[in-house]
Amino acid sequence: MIRTWMPWALALGALLGSFDSSAQRYNAAAACGGLTDATSIQDVGVTALQARVQQGRCTLHVVAVDVDALARQQRMLEAVSMAACKAAVEPQPSAQPLSLELRMPARCPLSSKTTLFPAASGNWKPGIPEYPATAVRDGLQGKVRLRALVNENGRVVAAVVRVSSGHAVLDTAAAKGVRSWTMQRDVQQPALPAMSVMEVPVTFALNE
Repeated sequence: MIRTWMPWALALGALLGSFDSSAQRYNAAAACGGLTDATSIQDVGVTALQARVQQGRCTLHVVAVDVDALARQQRMLEAVSMAACKAAVEPQPSAQPLSLELRMPARCPLSSKTTLFPAASGNWKPGIPEYPATAVRDGLQGKVRLRALVNENGRVVAAVVRVSSGHAVLDTAAAKGVRSWTMQRDVQQPALPAMSVMEVPVTFALNE
């Protein structure tokens, strides 16, 4: 059996400011904006998540303990780029094992003026994350706490693990499973924001 709880909405600390098409007014030194501190969307399996400006572009450097954590972090950053910049990140060569370099789109208007992901609230229509057969066989149970990125249609587009269950196989299953979830907005809320970050706890428990 898999149990889930209602998540609470969370406003992400990454920020989006106004964009001016004039090259003279574009501030390359501030290209990373709120992504300078991206710890609020950092996977527990990522040991380094750093943003730095290179040739006027914000470049994100990620180091992880395993390929699953690296993949979750990459998916999250790709989704953030699409929300903030309306364009995809550009993967760069990385010689370090279990690492990646992602360059944000040119002239992405990041700054610290307005909230990139405002809080949203609503009710989940969850799917059921698949309980991995190996975890069932080995009697593995645990609770995973995720941070999920939700789009304006209420669909989860990316998720990172914030608190591990203690079992990598359950963490991976939870992060993959929530991507089938959708959220219905509260009736008091006229529309969902373009992107919101939500706390999502998922518990894997075997029937006794």
